[in-house]
Amino acid sequence: MRAREDRGAAMSVVAPPREHGYGLSDAPDWRAVSWEAHQRTIDIAGSGIRYVDYGSGDGPPVVFVHGIVGCWEHWLENLAPIACHRRVVAFDLPGFGESTMPSEPIGIGFYARVAGELCERLGLGRVVVVGNSLGGAVAADTAALFGDRVERLVLVSAGGDLEQRPASLRRCRARVRGAAVATARRVARAG
Repeated sequence: MRAREDRGAAMSVVAPPREHGYGLSDAPDWRAVSWEAHQRTIDIAGSGIRYVDYGSGDGPPVVFVHGIVGCWEHWLENLAPIACHRRVVAFDLPGFGESTMPSEPIGIGFYARVAGELCERLGLGRVVVVGNSLGGAVAADTAALFGDRVERLVLVSAGGDLEQRPASLRRCRARVRGAAVATARRVARAG
């Protein structure tokens, strides 16, 4: 969607032209999936963590971390299409959605450790971690703490005070730089 301003008129929202393919398909339709059949609860750090585990494929699994005042269902429209090609896992952070409040103090680092342990306990191997808002800060810390298990990091309108975690950021930057240099070398050799 893009906004268009007409002279002397109020701002209106205009859908992109159909020739770009936007809105032509809702397949696979997330509403057709029986999500209850794919929901589980696992005990991590004294909290019952509700999660959904769906799909399969050759690529690394994709783990979704919701934002503040959120739950795994915030990712519904993303899960079904990605699950056609990869395993997807989305979970309620401790104290959110239907996950129980933990007995220990909560914070970004705690949530990152929960995400890492969830991946470990589900045997996911190397993963792509996607985080939105608060979940973006959690995803970044997960990548910093468990970099050997995080293949890619996707931040969607990520929140958090990144200045408070300089050591974590240095580790992430070093991994990203290393991956970028390796990719550039592969491209140079191929070209």
